[in-house]
Amino acid sequence: MKKWIKEIEESLSYILENLDKNDIRFDEIAKLRNYSPYHFHRRFKEITGESVKNCLRRLRFERAVEFIRNSDKSITEIAFDSGYETLESFSKAFKKYLGITPGELRKKKTWYGKTLSHSHIHYVDDNISEWIAQSDMEDNMLVKIANIPPIQLVCLKNLGDYWKLPSTWDKFREKTDGYRPKTTNTFSMTIFFDHHNDVPVDKKVSYVCSGSDYNGDLPEGLFKYKFPGGKYAILAHMGSYDEIGIVWEDFVKNFLSLKGWKMNPDLPSLEWYQNSPSNLSPDLWMTYLCEPVL
Repeated sequence: MKKWIKEIEESLSYILENLDKNDIRFDEIAKLRNYSPYHFHRRFKEITGESVKNCLRRLRFERAVEFIRNSDKSITEIAFDSGYETLESFSKAFKKYLGITPGELRKKKTWYGKTLSHSHIHYVDDNISEWIAQSDMEDNMLVKIANIPPIQLVCLKNLGDYWKLPSTWDKFREKTDGYRPKTTNTFSMTIFFDHHNDVPVDKKVSYVCSGSDYNGDLPEGLFKYKFPGGKYAILAHMGSYDEIGIVWEDFVKNFLSLKGWKMNPDLPSLEWYQNSPSNLSPDLWMTYLCEPVL
């Protein structure tokens, strides 16, 4: 296995050095490593958890994110450097895989998100990040099925695109500033009522919430909501909130569906935040992704 990990590391270095090439093929890399294409691709996927093609695409996207965030290159130039023939095709792919357009990303003050890699293979400052072979991991997705009890919450409504949630959270904090609960049982979560339903984006309803007990009148716009509780599949995710969308999609499609679990349409989905991001780097932010199941 150590020999193959070294082979994959050399292959990743080759991919990194040739990200600008439009015609990188896994059989070409296999030939350079003196393996048959079939055998090389099988071992690459076994060790990294993804195909060469998918790995290449992700790394190009993550490099494009760094260019958009930290360079003066035009988005059109970045699109061409990422292997796309037109800006339109680049923008569509960007929206599909990262959930945001290149132009929207450039306007954001921060962005910590990466594309999903179970082995943590990422593009970071012209290098490949430290990564771990799949065979060295105990489980790719540690999920617990549990009953969450009813919870009394104080909430602020968010209507529409989930990318509005950070600003809704800012409003929530402004409104609750100075409202100090008498209980120490304080936590935060976002509730998604239309997460997987066929509802237009501009009509999707979500709540940003605190589990604290507030006494007296609430600031304007805030309201109390009794989360009913129920049976949930819970995935512990460690990383930036920007990564959660793609991790959640993988959780639902590649774990819950394959394990035969069905979504409970009568209960909402939850993001349950477990620590304080202001005191930690994004890599250490812990969130429970909670999906209602039958």
